[in-house]
Amino acid sequence: MTNTLSLAKALLPALAGIAAFCYYMAHLAEKGSSELARQRLRELLLERKLLPAMRGAFVYFLRASDRYFGPKLFSWKALLRSIALSIFWIAGVLAACIAVYPNYSSWLGGNISRKLILQSAGVLLAASLVADYVSVCVTRAIARAVMAKGRLWLMSAVAVDLVASVLVFYFLFTSAKLVVHPANGALGLLDSLRVWFNPAGLPIGIEFLRPLSADMLVARGDGNFDIKGGLLTEIVYAFPESVLFLSSLLTSVWLWLYVLGYLILFAAVRLDRIGVSARRFLKTTEDPINSLALAIVIASAVLFTIILAFTAVADGLAYLSQS
Repeated sequence: MTNTLSLAKALLPALAGIAAFCYYMAHLAEKGSSELARQRLRELLLERKLLPAMRGAFVYFLRASDRYFGPKLFSWKALLRSIALSIFWIAGVLAACIAVYPNYSSWLGGNISRKLILQSAGVLLAASLVADYVSVCVTRAIARAVMAKGRLWLMSAVAVDLVASVLVFYFLFTSAKLVVHPANGALGLLDSLRVWFNPAGLPIGIEFLRPLSADMLVARGDGNFDIKGGLLTEIVYAFPESVLFLSSLLTSVWLWLYVLGYLILFAAVRLDRIGVSARRFLKTTEDPINSLALAIVIASAVLFTIILAFTAVADGLAYLSQS
């Protein structure tokens, strides 16, 4: 059950961070909303059709994001707010990785690995911050573009945003990595994703201190060779790339959570048996914006519980296969 416990240690702080972030964004939306807008949200939450409810999620995502970043996609305010948000997510992901994976403490504490990480940190962090800002702009642009579209566009917007965020980060971060250490070369998109979705590992780059030549090879039969004098190598690059990648995905996470939370809230108030209790608990009619934030937190908790359950089952099957 090691994987399950490790994942739980990471997801619990993540849930707390999501709760704080959602209520802060709800606070921003509340300050920027008139009573007429709140009344419209109440009506949307009680709509019988799916499309108006989904569109309502985008409306209040735009309201909250415009309040935080400003109405313009590209502005100094939006850039500075994006940088602040990115640093918040990077710090949170790094803290979670340190808590879950003991290797992080040794990487950051070791003289050699820390020196290599710091050598690349400036350029790679700058590339990540730029990627996050572009990703935020793309997310807001997508939300604005699909507002007047049909149901299919609204349902696919989140997937399009996820793909766009991954591609933006890949191209900008890979370009920066080639600047930091050109000899390492660039991994393809799928290979990069395998590395980035494995935060337990530390990507490294190795250089040969002397080139391998034919006269160094000593045949020992069966197509195998020994290397005369051995290979002399040096680690020239090391950086926890997963931290920047995962934090970059979180820059647009509230769009996904808004839609998910909104749809769960939409479903909750539809169910006859729990409709009255759900409305009373979520305070849909009295405080629609904060009820949306609460629904997002509940949706996140349900999602995390499902992930933990699948991980626990996988751990159990792995244990049984070994016994």
